Amino acid sequence: MTSARKRITSNMYQTSSARMHEIAVYAENYGIEVAMQDYNITKATVKDYMKRDATDKRTKSEYQDCLGRLVPRRWNTAPKFEGDWMIFADGHCPFIHWPTLEKMVETAKRLKIKKLLLPGDWFDFEDLSKFDFGGDQVDTVDELLVGRDLLHRLTKDFDEIHLTRGNHEERLIKFLKRVKRLMMSNDDLRKYERIVRAEKMQTADSAWHEYKAFLTSDKVFIYNDAWCTINGKFRITHPSTMTNIPPNSEERLAYKHGMHIVGTHVHNFGIRVCMDGQKLAVRLGCGCDPEKIFYYNKRDTSNYKWVNGFAWVKNGKLGTWIDHPDLFQMDDCYSGGSK
Repeated sequence: MTSARKRITSNMYQTSSARMHEIAVYAENYGIEVAMQDYNITKATVKDYMKRDATDKRTKSEYQDCLGRLVPRRWNTAPKFEGDWMIFADGHCPFIHWPTLEKMVETAKRLKIKKLLLPGDWFDFEDLSKFDFGGDQVDTVDELLVGRDLLHRLTKDFDEIHLTRGNHEERLIKFLKRVKRLMMSNDDLRKYERIVRAEKMQTADSAWHEYKAFLTSDKVFIYNDAWCTINGKFRITHPSTMTNIPPNSEERLAYKHGMHIVGTHVHNFGIRVCMDGQKLAVRLGCGCDPEKIFYYNKRDTSNYKWVNGFAWVKNGKLGTWIDHPDLFQMDDCYSGGSK
């Protein structure tokens, strides 16, 4: 057997379809008789494999002809940031916890950090929830206008503000998709023309792109991704599901992605060094005021009590702050000791 033939000889443990394809290719390259000898199979089997492999090739080609009419995007668009960042998650505007927001801005000034990351749920969109909590304190359009104005105010303290997607932003995007279809026939929905266009000869982008355009400015940037990375080693994520116990799910994500994980979404706090002694698993806390959230106060759950907090990345290292009176934190050092 030649060295070329040795390199192509089958692994007996591969799947039957893969083995069939390999033998068919081998027979085409070296002949049926050689394939019979090297694979120790009959001529009928080799011919059968060659026939079935040719059929598979035709079928795959036909599938590709159909699928080729559409070219789905590969979702590898999550932003990759570098440098120093403040991280303020789950503000649920307009239910912001103002002391936490002010503390975050103050910390940014002390650390001379000029870039702000808002990793999901900057907005709340309570009246668009699929659950009927009975709150509906704020109209969606008013909420968007207030949230946009607050972003504009924050640009006085930050050179860049970047918003990734959370599940509450998804509430609006799903709703706007329906609104765009209904606006022309329903006058009650006309107010949403401030957010999306619905001309009869519609050439506008998707609801997501119009939401993005509504908020974007020269300092504010919007992403249709629920995670991003900082300095190639911190993955800041707003995952779809999280365990109640912090930071269990962040540790699983740390092993999955091979990075430090900073998780949001659940509104409690925890930090852990993973079992490998290297990766960090952090749950960040939240930037919203629990007393302003209708469902949090009007029904009981087994979830942990919410904790206000934020984080930052400075010189490649992660720092955190949480609202707890008995924890010695960075601002205590600046003020010369705890009060």
